[in-house]
Amino acid sequence: KMMSQFAQDIHRKALQEGIRQGVQQGRQEGRQEGRQKGMLEGEAKLLLRILPRRFGPLPKEI
Repeated sequence: KMMSQFAQDIHRKALQEGIRQGVQQGRQEGRQEGRQKGMLEGEAKLLLRILPRRFGPLPKEI
């Protein structure tokens, strides 16, 4: 069954909006994951600086 031109336009606009929202959500999730990863890496670096001061040299495995 053929859609009218109006229905086709609405369908196309809805698809474009869905894609736009998906891309935006993906960017937001990526930024959040990046921030979390950065915080974890920062905490790990801090621990690697603090632990030897407190307990002496760390094992090589760390």
